[in-house]
Amino acid sequence: MAEHDALVHLAFVVTEARPRAEVDAINVGGSANVFTAATQAGVTRIVYSSSIAAYGVVPGHPSRSRRTRRASTSLALRTRPPKFEVEAWLDRFEALQPNVAVARLRPAILLGHDMDHALGYGLRKGASSIWATRRCPSCGTRTSRTAVALALLAGARGAFNVAADDLLSAHELARAAGFALYACRTRLRERPPP
Repeated sequence: MAEHDALVHLAFVVTEARPRAEVDAINVGGSANVFTAATQAGVTRIVYSSSIAAYGVVPGHPSRSRRTRRASTSLALRTRPPKFEVEAWLDRFEALQPNVAVARLRPAILLGHDMDHALGYGLRKGASSIWATRRCPSCGTRTSRTAVALALLAGARGAFNVAADDLLSAHELARAAGFALYACRTRLRERPPP
């Protein structure tokens, strides 16, 4: 990173099933290493791609909060706690590095032809596979890329949600995109934390 003034951190293990210790070592430890090395090399602007899941799916917690909150009983946070942990690490890091502008972009569910998940596969085939019946926040990959560029250019600091203003239901999303709709009904049950 020598002779560079900015870092965009997008790397994260998300869709692969790995042991928890390995996921934490890669996602949390690896991110901390990258941020530390960047500042040691003279980087003064960092854009970190976090997630709206970082601030917790907790009853009574606002859906567009700027603050994180751990909820050990939340299924979503138990399956994706590394985003929370990286943001907690960044809280401490920012206090020690006041000359480094750190922007945390929190995209909603990313939709795009190049996405490596069920929605991305469906988009490439002209079908939308929706597993949830409620309206979900979403964001197009082009919008997410634009947010990264704007954060870099502005030297932005803080957390920013990146999502469409309007929440679409599965049927509205399929209709707007001209897709066939394949509904998967899966019931997720809360389990006690390990």
